Amino acid sequence: MSDVLDQQKTAATDQKRAEDTVNASEIPLNVLAEAAADGVILIDDQSTILFVNPAAGQIFGYRPAEMVGNNLTSLMPEYLRRIHLTSLKRYIGTDQRHIS
Repeated sequence: MSDVLDQQKTAATDQKRAEDTVNASEIPLNVLAEAAADGVILIDDQSTILFVNPAAGQIFGYRPAEMVGNNLTSLMPEYLRRIHLTSLKRYIGTDQRHIS
């Protein structure tokens, strides 16, 4: 019984250490993105905005919090939206990049 408890405690400690490592590795990227003069927007595989730094908010005229959760295409002219979504789908499926 003691061995099982020791193994559970070790597993919990290892998991906590891994989480701390991940969180610590994310800090410099967040600090860099927040301080960058260039706009930084992070999207998911559906083109949903996950993160916007203050510079990107200023560029597009929105508060970053207003942009998060919207589709990136909402910031594009109509004629570029389909090109962006097609390029994103190709990139996800093949890793073939295409700047549009």
